Amino acid sequence: MDGNIVIMTPYFICPDLGAGFGIPKDAEVIKTNDIIEGSPCLVIDEDRPQSLFNEYYATGGVASGYISVSYLHNTYIDCFDEFHIEITNVEKALKDICLLSVSSLSIIYKSLYINLITILDSFLCSIILVKLIRDEELFKTYYEKHLPQHVQRNLQVYLLNDEKAKWEQKYIMEVLKGSYCNVNTIKDIFKLFDWSVPCLHQLAQHFHCRHLLVHRNGRKRDGTYINIDQPTITKLIYDLKEFVNETMKSIR
Repeated sequence: MDGNIVIMTPYFICPDLGAGFGIPKDAEVIKTNDIIEGSPCLVIDEDRPQSLFNEYYATGGVASGYISVSYLHNTYIDCFDEFHIEITNVEKALKDICLLSVSSLSIIYKSLYINLITILDSFLCSIILVKLIRDEELFKTYYEKHLPQHVQRNLQVYLLNDEKAKWEQKYIMEVLKGSYCNVNTIKDIFKLFDWSVPCLHQLAQHFHCRHLLVHRNGRKRDGTYINIDQPTITKLIYDLKEFVNETMKSIR
């Protein structure tokens, strides 16, 4: 583009960005949208987003006061490291609570169980975004095959109005809002991404247990309650680590 690029949002990233370039004959020239200190500028902010999949080169300069949010620049290793940091925090908490009363421990163990499943859900969301943001074709395919129909209908208006960049931002928000701790969801997404699907038998049991804890306070069909103790938490941590390790082998 002929002018300066000014980035005023953390919700932007692109494959490449440069300043001081001439305009190639075959390049798409993006119009500037603002004047700053007398110079024409392409301002990229939340109201005036640009596509995450284009490369941008300015004849003038590039300025940004923001670092993009982590989910836009994370690698798979970053997601793996974040998962283990959270797991380590839970393991430390297990050591800190050992002197509490039995009744207090019961409540805390239930909360830790739910939290651990949430840590996995966050990991899954993170690696999904890493994959999607680096592959524009897959970004479109995931939208068509995985997002619920009502969500697609709500987002379609941006495409109809030729607002592709806004569509991308709204779409990413929907991915961030999604829930991924479901065996069928994991299978469908992993197959779409051509990732090997680890054994999900243990996770299925954990997801069911988490569902009962969150929605029924742990009460089972027969009226009895799930007992969550330290060995249960330790087993869950082991199973989550196994699943994440197997997943990392597939996606590297």
